Amino acid sequence: MLGLYSCSSTESSAKTETFRIDYYSTGGFTNVTQGITIYSSGFAENWEERYPSGKNIINTFELDAKILEKIDSILQNQEWFKYKNNFTGNLTSYLQIKKNNNTNKISFNSIDLPADMPQVLKELFKMIKSIQFK
Repeated sequence: MLGLYSCSSTESSAKTETFRIDYYSTGGFTNVTQGITIYSSGFAENWEERYPSGKNIINTFELDAKILEKIDSILQNQEWFKYKNNFTGNLTSYLQIKKNNNTNKISFNSIDLPADMPQVLKELFKMIKSIQFK
């Protein structure tokens, strides 16, 4: 006799808050855009885009739970949503954060972070740079 058993929990393990973070840099002599996309599920992808050939996924990976928790705690602070910066130039970086129904996209010089950038965004940027092209 074959018996089937299952375990279930009354608590949902799914997050109610979702986010997506896109960080990418563009410009320079090569006209190549390189970036990373991070999803609240823990999935991340490094990519590059060359005009006109399009986007190419370089690699994909899962983020460590501790990193996800840190990102989530950073995004709990609403300063990321309130901060505005719109830089255009030869070497430009973009950081776009979508959390639930809120979106903020900032651009800045790829070499120097803006002096008035909130500390929470600087922490997030540092974390993203440490995992990009893992």
